[in-house]
Amino acid sequence: MSAYYPEKLKGSWDFAKGIIEKATRYGVYSIEQVEEKVLNLKWCLWCGEKSAVVTEEWIGDLGRCVTINFAGGDISELLVMYENIELAARSAGCVKIFISGRSGWKRVFRDKGFKDENLIGKEL
Repeated sequence: MSAYYPEKLKGSWDFAKGIIEKATRYGVYSIEQVEEKVLNLKWCLWCGEKSAVVTEEWIGDLGRCVTINFAGGDISELLVMYENIELAARSAGCVKIFISGRSGWKRVFRDKGFKDENLIGKEL
């Protein structure tokens, strides 16, 4: 699953960095770590006109999965982008999609079939 060719990636990251940086407040990666993973093609960057999403594809016991690790921008555009991400995940043989982030995403994606899956956290 890939959203960008490497030669276009740097310019796309320059656009997305400020959007994604806000989302890193709710994760466990710094913006520098996200940038390294995106620019080294470990994670996938998706850009809209006003929005950006970072996904990670991985293989677990369930099979091939994708996680939306970071997203930000215009909510209407993000919902359209989500549909494209899900299509790409299905095409890549993914069996499950996860969304990582703040709890407000539950409300946004309720009608897309997402449900809570026992992950809680605590600052140490």
